Amino acid sequence: MDYSLIIASSAGLLLGVITDFMFVKGSSRGTNNVLSIFGMSSNDLINNILFFSVVFAIVLFAGLSYLVRDLDYPKSNPFYFTLETLFATFVPATLVYAIMFFRGISPTMTRNIEYLIICSKFGLFHILFQFSGVYTYALS
Repeated sequence: MDYSLIIASSAGLLLGVITDFMFVKGSSRGTNNVLSIFGMSSNDLINNILFFSVVFAIVLFAGLSYLVRDLDYPKSNPFYFTLETLFATFVPATLVYAIMFFRGISPTMTRNIEYLIICSKFGLFHILFQFSGVYTYALS
């Protein structure tokens, strides 16, 4: 039996319960009707958690990529790996861009730069997942 999925799910559930507890027990409305959690703006808290989660994941998978170096598939199928990297880079980010468009948010230069940053993040994670062996483990 594969216990890694159970451990990861349990850790995610525990983190969710702790975060939920923080939002419910430690929250209060501020003067401008912004929710604060233990004195910190909830928006700032969520942004900081997301930012540090992404940075931690990049560092973790970069380290694993350095150790594992799973290059079998990219070396044997460079065209397909390039094609799937392009799909993994642009399709999810384009969906986010489409959601923005459908909600009536006009595209600006700042939002276009944010789109390119999101594309870079998805592409980087795809490459790191391949080199760290995540795809080989998950798909075999």
